Amino acid sequence: QSHGADIRFSKSDNTSLAHEIERWDSTNGKAEIWVKVDTVYGNDSTQYMLMYWGNPDAPDNSNSAMVFDTAAGFQGVWHMSQAGNTTAVDATANRLNGTPSGMNADASVEGMIGRAQYFNGTSSYIALTGSAYSKLDFPQNGNYTLSAWVYTEVIDGKAHYILSKSNNSYNLNLSTKNLWEIYDVEDGIGLQSVYAQPNLKQWTYLTGVCKGNDMRLYVDGICIDSTISIIKGVPHESDSDVHIGKRADSDYGYWNGMLDEVTLLNVSLGPDWIKLCYMNQRIDDKLVVFR
Repeated sequence: QSHGADIRFSKSDNTSLAHEIERWDSTNGKAEIWVKVDTVYGNDSTQYMLMYWGNPDAPDNSNSAMVFDTAAGFQGVWHMSQAGNTTAVDATANRLNGTPSGMNADASVEGMIGRAQYFNGTSSYIALTGSAYSKLDFPQNGNYTLSAWVYTEVIDGKAHYILSKSNNSYNLNLSTKNLWEIYDVEDGIGLQSVYAQPNLKQWTYLTGVCKGNDMRLYVDGICIDSTISIIKGVPHESDSDVHIGKRADSDYGYWNGMLDEVTLLNVSLGPDWIKLCYMNQRIDDKLVVFR
């Protein structure tokens, strides 16, 4: 069908698999579809799933909330595939949709997976209004994962924020040290950070994981740093809404470049999952083969 409504997926035993159509562009022959698979076997070229189409009466079965299930830990997923200066829809059932500011129609660009959003580095960002005390308010020394595909236009000794809950909470950013950084704040301890070397004008899959007092930063599926640097005297706070593309609590740290597939989970993902995500989502997909 013209919008892909008749697409269906199943396991090899005919068990149905949930899916979400992120983009279906029949004019240009482009589509991105997320399929929820319960198990991926390592080093097994015989595992397969089936794709069906061709029923002209089939209703649209795309369901993002089933694919990015909150019960599996997904608390916010923004594909960033919206038209420029329109609502950034949260794919999870939480529906913590983002409101753009300082963006226009040109903000929608080709990304790593379908469309992405371009941020101008001076005024553009997306605010997740009402998220301050939502499912995105992770506790101190909690378990959570922050991830995004990032493309920076500058490495200039200034902070540029990908995802921010405020300067006194969790953040994923390019730091003033010209390093990728995930940091959080714990009362009595202060600001805790881990770092990794950035890439200029290159798509990078960045994942920050917090698991209690353990913090790790992955770049393109590989853990680069797990040594925590501490700055004392900073209290933790939860009052700010989460922002994409700038620091949440101030007119500061605007992202300069592109962002795609921004994701927050309330679980600490392990290295196998993170590596699999990278291998599956990169442009030269190393996971899925069509036959």
